[in-house]
Amino acid sequence: KARTIVFRGMGASERLQTLAAERAALLAEATGLQQRLTAVQGRIAELTKAAEPKQAKAAQNTKPQKSASTKPKSAPSEGGAAGSDAAVADDKSVQTLKKLGVPHRIFEHPAAGTIADWKPHMDALAPDARLCKNLFLKDKKKGMLVLCTALADTNTDMKFISNRLKAKNPRLAAPEVLNETLGLKKGAVTPLACMADPEKKVMFVLDKAMVDVGKTHELLVHPLSGNHISVALKSDGLLAYFKEAGHEPLILEFPE
Repeated sequence: KARTIVFRGMGASERLQTLAAERAALLAEATGLQQRLTAVQGRIAELTKAAEPKQAKAAQNTKPQKSASTKPKSAPSEGGAAGSDAAVADDKSVQTLKKLGVPHRIFEHPAAGTIADWKPHMDALAPDARLCKNLFLKDKKKGMLVLCTALADTNTDMKFISNRLKAKNPRLAAPEVLNETLGLKKGAVTPLACMADPEKKVMFVLDKAMVDVGKTHELLVHPLSGNHISVALKSDGLLAYFKEAGHEPLILEFPE
């Protein structure tokens, strides 16, 4: 606390003596405080040193937590699906590709029901492969069923399809028809479903641009398992698959 020195009525000599006494008192207090500070710092150092072994032991016993990841998994293969057998063990389409010796790759990723959902996964897993879209159509007047597979950026003009197939009014078929005919769900349509159509109820159409680019680049389609898996293969392998299924797809050159 601040102290007030009163000099009233004191001579010069008395004032000097009073100030000298005050100075001595202040120095004594400062010395005491310094000693206390040194003692506190020493105690802190002792406690810190004693705690170091415990902290090191606790750090050794703490296992780092693995962060959850949604990164897609890939399993490259030549004529098979090495590393992804569990995912496609019961998939007839993939097993057929393996039986034929068709070079292909299998990729696992989150379910992707649209090109927009699918593209980010495949840009990371197979950036040089080409995405393929599918249109499952039904002519309401003639009852014709058509599965058209094309490059994602091909202009699959409905009027052009109607004229070339001589269909009256082709429209996207209802999900129920898709499931009953090929056993597929909406968002998981694939040309590999020709294997599920032994009675040839469906006409399969392929984009000529897709077939051409597939000679040098892999094409991406889903297997029968669903849209959480992708198959990368070239067009000669796809055509060999169609032949094995007993289907001869119609190849159309779509207008630009």
